[in-house]
Amino acid sequence: MFMRKIISLSALFLMMVSAFSQSKPDETILTIGQFKFTEGEFWHIYSKNKDLSSYKETPEQFAERFINYKLKVVAAIDQKMDTLPAFVSEYGKYADELAAGYLIDSAAVESAARSAYTNMTKLVNASHILVALSRSATPTPADTLAAWQKITEIRNRVLAGEDFNEIAATQSEDPSARQNQGRLGYFTAFQMVYPFEKAAFSTPVGEVSEIVRSQFGYHILKVHDVRPNTGKIRVAHIMKIFPRDVTPQIEEAMKVSIDSIYAAFKSGADFAELAQKHSDDRGSAARSGEMQPFNYGQIPVFSDAAFELVNDGDVSEPVKSPFGWHIIKRLELTPVEDYQTAHPSISSMLARDERGQAGNVAFVEARKKSPLYRLNGEVFSTLSAPLNSEIKNKDDYFGKITATTQILFEYDDAKVTVSDFVEYLKNDASFLVQEGTVALQKALDKKVSETVMEVERKKLPERNPAYRYLANEYHDGLLIFELSNQEIWAKVGTDSVALYEHYLNYSPEFVEYSQLTGTQCYVNNEKLIAKISKAVAKNPSANISDIVMKYAKKPADSKCITGTHAFAKSVADNPVKAELLPDDNELKNATGVVFWQGNIEKGAVIPYENCKGDVMNSYQTLLETEWIKSLRNKYNPVFNSKLLKKKRK
Repeated sequence: MFMRKIISLSALFLMMVSAFSQSKPDETILTIGQFKFTEGEFWHIYSKNKDLSSYKETPEQFAERFINYKLKVVAAIDQKMDTLPAFVSEYGKYADELAAGYLIDSAAVESAARSAYTNMTKLVNASHILVALSRSATPTPADTLAAWQKITEIRNRVLAGEDFNEIAATQSEDPSARQNQGRLGYFTAFQMVYPFEKAAFSTPVGEVSEIVRSQFGYHILKVHDVRPNTGKIRVAHIMKIFPRDVTPQIEEAMKVSIDSIYAAFKSGADFAELAQKHSDDRGSAARSGEMQPFNYGQIPVFSDAAFELVNDGDVSEPVKSPFGWHIIKRLELTPVEDYQTAHPSISSMLARDERGQAGNVAFVEARKKSPLYRLNGEVFSTLSAPLNSEIKNKDDYFGKITATTQILFEYDDAKVTVSDFVEYLKNDASFLVQEGTVALQKALDKKVSETVMEVERKKLPERNPAYRYLANEYHDGLLIFELSNQEIWAKVGTDSVALYEHYLNYSPEFVEYSQLTGTQCYVNNEKLIAKISKAVAKNPSANISDIVMKYAKKPADSKCITGTHAFAKSVADNPVKAELLPDDNELKNATGVVFWQGNIEKGAVIPYENCKGDVMNSYQTLLETEWIKSLRNKYNPVFNSKLLKKKRK
């Protein structure tokens, strides 16, 4: 929801306009009634296109378009289109998304991305023990405390010398621990929840981590090994699967079977056909034995053998894993991408976990160090004092403090009182008094962060011109789209009578291209165009090719063709702009003008049904012209042309 509440977008628009006028050199360049538009916005929009090689519009020419553009915006606001729920919702979503990119610390985001990439280049082999918390409902303080005490006790037992994996098999609440004793094998970045990943990559080999809280509960980890991540391997295999009650005799019989398959392969049999016919892994057998790519250590024993294969196409001897016998063929090894290549996918994955907040956290921390933020330490100490071992629940705590109008903290013009903060604590399910002053500090940090972000979001248009301009563009574009649809496009698409009348009234526009039998010469140099135009005017009957050759010394400056060619529809001038020529005229893509000489055969009028699209475009242009004229008469816009001259000095 836009800025947490639906507000009149015209109010926001006026706030942006006001902000322009308050910051020099953003003087008013255009006034339309009560609305004022600044030169800063004018030059921002103009400058977006002026550096393009094909852009020839002068500031004076652009000024006319700018006036027309803003006239439509004002007309839409006068009709209260900016208050319509659909507009408020769509613009609000865009404004929030756009603002998110400005309310972050880019350096912190980059640091988080590089840290994640560092983890991607490694593989960690670890075991873990989990004490779970309910995911279907918010854990009660009692449940949380009990889980914390249990994981603390387990960690103390491990540190005292008990075997980590044996304890995991009996005490871990991860359902798979009974079978794997908590062993997770090798994993890399983004394969575990972030708090777990962070602990795994920061705990030294052979040591046990601190207690880690994730959405699943409390964990401790033991890191067994860290090695470079060589990337992902893609293999095909032929497998004989061990039954659940496998005996040494069955295992030996299956070994004989896999050996015979391997012998057939060594004798020249096709690996894919053998996999399709003999592999017990029917899922991969249907794909000629091909498996999904995996990292080293992801599949016990099997991945060791797969990564030992040196080249694509190499095939292993029969390998025994906990699951059966395999013959493995290496298909492809894909190394870890370099940082620049991996960056887009890293950014996408960061957004899915708490690392995605790194930029916001750093942004808030930087602003907390500014004079805008003021914390009343004495008041906070008063709130902290009752938090001791005697406090058992929130009611006990709130009974020992007094909600007052004293200011707890301020940020800019926002003030949060003790009463405000107490109410916030009552509604904060994560505030656990059993954690003491740590819990209060975490709650304060959250409230400060929310307040800072709310203030900065509200004042972003005022403080950041780049955001203001972009938000304004989208705001204006949405309004103009809706108003243009109402004033022009709907009429063009539905009023068939008016459309046909336009065809009849402007029939000279809707003709076939004329035919020129004679000579055409394009010229793309402005000085040459002036000289040749003067020579043609002086002697119209002179050969045009001779005149062009006389003045255009360089081959790149001109080109002449003679014959019969499709030409411009309406020829009143000499020269004509090359862009007016039809596509099948070879001078169509010339960058200058075309001088011509010869006989013109005018094109026939095109039947209405065959040129309806052109008629609609022409009618739309007419309606647009008439609409702009009426808006100019209604609003009488005032443009300060002096600022254009001032800019050029």
